[in-house]
Amino acid sequence: MGINVRIRVMGSLKEIMGNPFQINLPDDSTIQDLLDSLSNDFDQQFKEKFNQSLSELYPSLFILLNDADISLFEDEHTKLSNNDIITILPIIHGGNHEL
Repeated sequence: MGINVRIRVMGSLKEIMGNPFQINLPDDSTIQDLLDSLSNDFDQQFKEKFNQSLSELYPSLFILLNDADISLFEDEHTKLSNNDIITILPIIHGGNHEL
């Protein structure tokens, strides 16, 4: 059956991923499963724009689950439920990132 998750992205991520969109994942999926699925769909575009894959950018992303920071739960191991809303925001920690 699976679950439907709504994805919202902010900043320069909109240029790559669009906004908003839905993704269907297997039951018992986690944030990491979602990131893996998004990597499969968008990694080429991330590499062209940022010279990094989505998984390499992950530490520079702020991810919210239903408007709450995933660090309040189990970070990337947080389980997803049907109709969850995931918001992904790029954050800059210094250096030459173009996010």
